[in-house]
Formats: sequence, structure tokens, C-alpha cells
Amino acid sequence: MATKFFTQHKEEFKFGWEVELMVTDSNFTPLFGKTLPFEKVMRIISSLDLPVIDYLEAKYVGSGQNCCYAEGFETKVSNDLVKSVDVKGIEIRTPISFSIPDSVNQFEQCYLKVHKGFQLHELEITCFGNHPFQPHYSGPRLKRSIVDWASAEVAMTTHGLAINISLPERLEKKLNREKLECRFSYAAPIMVLFSADTPFRMGQPWKYGNNICFSERSYRRSFTRNTFYLRNHENYRKEITLFDMTNELNRYLAYASLSLGIILSNRDFPVIPEHFSRENVRRVAVNGYGATLVDRNFATLYPSQVARELLSACCESLQEYNFDSCYLDILWDDLDKELIPAQSTLEKFEKSNSIQEILRQRSNLIKGKLDRGHIKDFSSEISSS
Repeated sequence: MATKFFTQHKEEFKFGWEVELMVTDSNFTPLFGKTLPFEKVMRIISSLDLPVIDYLEAKYVGSGQNCCYAEGFETKVSNDLVKSVDVKGIEIRTPISFSIPDSVNQFEQCYLKVHKGFQLHELEITCFGNHPFQPHYSGPRLKRSIVDWASAEVAMTTHGLAINISLPERLEKKLNREKLECRFSYAAPIMVLFSADTPFRMGQPWKYGNNICFSERSYRRSFTRNTFYLRNHENYRKEITLFDMTNELNRYLAYASLSLGIILSNRDFPVIPEHFSRENVRRVAVNGYGATLVDRNFATLYPSQVARELLSACCESLQEYNFDSCYLDILWDDLDKELIPAQSTLEKFEKSNSIQEILRQRSNLIKGKLDRGHIKDFSSEISSS
């Protein structure tokens, strides 16, 4: 059945989201590990009216093929079957869509159903990108490689969103994957810059040295996770995981459009090796627009300069393939003002002095309206649920 689906749609652009969500109690205190029992989460999810998607792979035995499952660290495996999971939250996986607005709408519909279902059990879900109180997690290695072990531990205290994109088969056959990897290595720090919004650690604004910083999640993930993942064996799926969590749906539109624009671009960007890219990500996570980036010859690059070049290239490539580049307008506006999402979060924290209040605000999805130079209403493209 799944093979038939991909055969029928092999010449279409395909989009899907994987979105990791934090679970809290009714007072918006994050639940985690022992305070979030695996069996309880699975019972709640199984009670929800969610679509079963036959082309989705089960993450583990019992996770099922619907659009939501308990996300966490596998702590006990017997005969290759997962017996126990320390839960960090839940993940929503959307059905495949053939346009970016439709994919965002699919996420919104799933989110509203899941949110309502958890509220019936006096729990909340919220869109925030790292555990603001839990500094780290340690779990058993089992059969993991050392890198996979470290990566899974880091992932336990971070939450992100990933856009999955596949091109029409005719374009996939022409795609130079080495050049694509180089484009994402160049773009990675800017993608982090545009989404950086995890400015807390251990219940306080995250500081590196004397500076309050912007993306604690991106900083830690850069040591163990790739810029993006080519899943060629999964119908050419490209998984872009750089973005911090957000509850603003216009940013989902922007992040997907940015990712697609990079994939489609034919512009020759500087070749940045993966290890250089990771270092640039860390610098942006800490210093934002004030970071000094390096190319492979250790020449200086400036975030605003790279961001402007990247957005211009994406506008060109999107328009070439008849995609609307207007969804990038919020990123252009951020760039013009050198704004980072974490700055707004920190301002709200300064007023309320409560991370729980931040998490409460993040529990509701927002349909943002912003077009460079004028207001644009996206409601015709993101239908109300």
C-alpha cells in the first residue's frame, strides 16, 4: 500500500512534519522520565481519534502508524523489542502533503486533537525547544554506538521540529547530493539564527560566559547531530532538523520554504565542511547576529551577510519552481531588524519571571500575519480547524 502511494505520487513535491512537543502538568511544569510514565502516555494516545498512516514506519513496537507517539529514550530492549522508554514528550508526524500550506494545516489539525485529548487527563502540551529545568539526561548505552548513545541522551532534553521534503523523481535523479550537503553546511548557522528560541537552562536565562544566549538546544545538538539527513532509501526523504520549536504557524511556513529553497537552489555557495558548520552553529547559538563565522580557509563571514545571500537565493529558486516566496517575508523582516525569536521570549520572561508562563503561552498555536511591506492574511491557505 505504501509503495503504491509513492508510485502514484512520484512526480509530486512531498512535505511532512515531525514535531516534538513537551508534556506538562496543568500548571505547565514540564514532565519528564519518571514523572511521565510511558504506559500512561501510550494509553492517552491510543484513546485519540487519529489517522493511521500506512506509509509511516513504526518507531518501535507499539508506537503504531498514527500521527502521534510517545518520544523518548529506549531503556530496555529484549530480542530487538523495545520494553521500556523514558519519555521526554510526544511527537506528531503529519500525513504527506503536496504543498507547504497543506502540510502546516495537517500539523495544526493533529495538534488540536492531541492537545484536547491530553487536557482531558489534566495534562498540557506545549511548543518549546528544550527542557528549561533539566540540564541533562543519562541512560543505558545498550547496543548503541558511542555517538548514537550521546546523541540520544542530548535529544532527551531537547524538542525540535523537522520538515521532511521529497522532490519529484525527475528532479531527484538530477540532484547533486554532495553539493546539497555543502549548501546546508553553509546555511545551517542561519537556519539556527532564524529559529533560535531556547534561551533557558536550569530555570534561568542561559549564559555562556557573561552573555545571555539564544539557542541552548542548537549548541548542544551540534556536538552529536547532523545538519540534515538524506534518507534516500525512504523515497528520497530529506529531513531538516535545525529549527527550534515554535507555536507560530507562519514560521512553519517560513522554515519549510527556506528548506525547500535551499534544496532547489543552483547558486554556488562557499564550500563549508561539516565540522566548520557545527562550529558556526555554536557561535550563532551563543552570539546571534554578533557572531563571527568562518569559512574553510578561516576567513570571516558575518551572519547578516550570509542570511541576506541565502534568502535571496531561496526566493529565486522558489519562484523558478512556482512556489510562493512570500512565506519568507517574516525572515526578511527579522533580518532587517536583526531580531531573534529568543529575544521576544526573554522579554516575556523578564515581565513575568515565570518559565511556566512562557510554556502556557506556547501551548496555543498562533496564525501569524506578516508580509514584507504589508499585511498578508494566510487564512485562505491555512484553513481553520
